[in-house]
Amino acid sequence: NGKHRGFGFREIKLVQNPLPGGKSFYFEVNGVAVVVHGSNWIPSFALDNSNASVNTSSLEPLFKSLADSHQNMIRNWGGGIYQQKDFYDLADRYGIMIWQDFMFACASYWTNPTWLKSVSKEVIDTVRDIQHHPSIAIWAANNENGGYCKPGQESETAYVDLYWKAVLDNAEMLDPIMRPRVSSSPSNGNETQSEPCAFNGNTQDPYYGDVHQYLYDKDCWNTDIYVKARFVSEFGWQSWPSYSTMTEFLPSDQWSYNSPDMQNRQHHPNGQAQIVTEIENHYNLPKGWNDTEGYMYMLYASQYSQAYCYKVEVEFFRSLRQTCTSSTPGCTMGSMYWQTNDIWPGASWSGVDYTNRYKLVGYYAKNFYRKVLITGYDNGSNYTFWAINDYTNEFKCDSTNNCVIEFRANSFETGKETNKWNVSLISMDYESAQMVYSLSHSDFQTQTKCPSLTNDCALQWRLIDTKNNMDITENWMFISSPKNTKSMDPQLKLTGVKDNGDNTFEVSFNVGNFASIVYLETNISGNFDDTHFGWGVVYPGDYTTQFNASQPTTASALQSSIHLYSLFEAGGFAS
Repeated sequence: NGKHRGFGFREIKLVQNPLPGGKSFYFEVNGVAVVVHGSNWIPSFALDNSNASVNTSSLEPLFKSLADSHQNMIRNWGGGIYQQKDFYDLADRYGIMIWQDFMFACASYWTNPTWLKSVSKEVIDTVRDIQHHPSIAIWAANNENGGYCKPGQESETAYVDLYWKAVLDNAEMLDPIMRPRVSSSPSNGNETQSEPCAFNGNTQDPYYGDVHQYLYDKDCWNTDIYVKARFVSEFGWQSWPSYSTMTEFLPSDQWSYNSPDMQNRQHHPNGQAQIVTEIENHYNLPKGWNDTEGYMYMLYASQYSQAYCYKVEVEFFRSLRQTCTSSTPGCTMGSMYWQTNDIWPGASWSGVDYTNRYKLVGYYAKNFYRKVLITGYDNGSNYTFWAINDYTNEFKCDSTNNCVIEFRANSFETGKETNKWNVSLISMDYESAQMVYSLSHSDFQTQTKCPSLTNDCALQWRLIDTKNNMDITENWMFISSPKNTKSMDPQLKLTGVKDNGDNTFEVSFNVGNFASIVYLETNISGNFDDTHFGWGVVYPGDYTTQFNASQPTTASALQSSIHLYSLFEAGGFAS
């Protein structure tokens, strides 16, 4: 009749100390400040969240993807469900913190006594059931309901009765010292029962707490559009699952971008058009993009557009770790994209689709969330590069290891490297983010030797520890929009598949000329290991990557099922 429960010991704090113009908002675990790299979790199954469907075997691939992409927190969104036991067990095992919302979202709720009594019981039962899990880092009373709290109005009293007295007071009664609590997400982070409404009614104050931001009508390559805030707990861009996933669930007469069934699986208002607009900002649409001929490439285009948007946005947020003033917020200590996973096969903001296939975001996150990152972007007048180091004592750059950033500029039109040069990184301290290199547009063009900054070239770079002859991190960026850039045919060729046992396979292919965003796709369930072939610049040569099948298969079946293509085949470059 006993009950077995795992547990762990850790101390977690939500640090809200004075900063210019406001207060900090970050998590400290066992005395160490943690920059949150994460995403928002939604229910995994639309119709069945019972233990029969949601268990360790169905959830573990998602937690493995979180760990593989260096994520350390997920937010269990308040518009979803309290998760099954296996969800929290896996979070404990993989070391993934949970921002736990209570299940109230995007609505004004009743506050009559009967309802409040029911809510109190819900909170008490939930906290008792899951509070022993060390992965739970914070309790949040609701999702996006802070705006219903109006100071001095009846809504303020109702907000206190529901979210403070029924929710947070009961959570505190059962869990008084173990975890921080906030009244909502987003919030200013410092609301109290006596002052429950956000300052001036602004739940999105970038100088306090956490914010949510969506920018569907903007150009995601432009970093000026992004909020500079203490913590960004929601942001996102849409894409579709791959051809292999969608053709599994749709009849063949619906295999076109705007078919009735595709429209039915797009639940975001104007979502189809917004995806097209975001693609067209920087890429050409595939030939026949709105019919069966271009269906596969159009789904892929939605993914590479989304992935690069996430890359630019996350890396920009990470560059702000130590940058803020009284007139410009920032000092960003966390970013959590919307969303981790999918509830069904359809358009969404996720990094992993309903079948657990990685979208390109799932692969890109392995790089943009890594501990050490060199990022770069065009701020309108200069190309600036930032060194970001989340390590507390494992690695830094100083005079003892002689770190160097090696840059390589490449022309798609000529298929040649235009220049290669090194920049010494004199210092990159622990727990830091600092600008380390900057060039004006004219100096950048001179240095890269690109024919043009508007219709050719991409840049790739790596950080090298020269003393130990070791690559630390790599990254890349488009210099010009591919839609303005002519490219040589990369002459991609699949050269073989080798069975390595245990449902793992070595997949080999050849790139004849410079390629961009090389993509391997198969209708066999599983994911590839290596992400570098999905980068903006893939050099000519032979490549291998491992495919981890989630079902028994053979090397010959896998080889015959693989589609190998890139931005060139999808028509993303200029004609």
